[in-house]
Amino acid sequence: MNDHSKPGLQQLILLALAAAVLYFLAGGKLPDAPGPTPNPEPAPVAGFAAVFAENPNRAQASGDLEQLAWLCQSVGECLEYDGRAKNGPRIKTAAQVEDLRTRTRELQLFGVEYAGRYPRWGAAVAEFMRERLGDEDADLTPAEREKQVRAYRALADELAKARAELGK
Repeated sequence: MNDHSKPGLQQLILLALAAAVLYFLAGGKLPDAPGPTPNPEPAPVAGFAAVFAENPNRAQASGDLEQLAWLCQSVGECLEYDGRAKNGPRIKTAAQVEDLRTRTRELQLFGVEYAGRYPRWGAAVAEFMRERLGDEDADLTPAEREKQVRAYRALADELAKARAELGK
């Protein structure tokens, strides 16, 4: 075996001294080791996305938005279909529209109360609908029915957008 291929004790001591000299020349400090990378903060959101972003369980919030968008789309479709019924519409007042929405939520979503999970949900949706429908509790004329259909479809679209925004 060749003795020149193995570092001797003198060579190891010289390497250690050279490392110590470099350490002190560098100011006596070792470079800081990189710390753990923090999880990035979620992007700020607004509108309905902000309401649902309050839930730390983003998967649940996303699912809730999907269900609510589907529900609003369904209510709009039911109103539109009811307005074309052969024997005339069954839903004739804004109170009946509200009953349709409530019953649809109870039956299709098994009574889940989103206001409990999202305290700002009720006020946000009420404001959204008020902006589109006003405050009147009027009879459902064909023009008023069309406004209701458009409002529920617009709400469904906004909830779908909020879901996409929440997923960013």
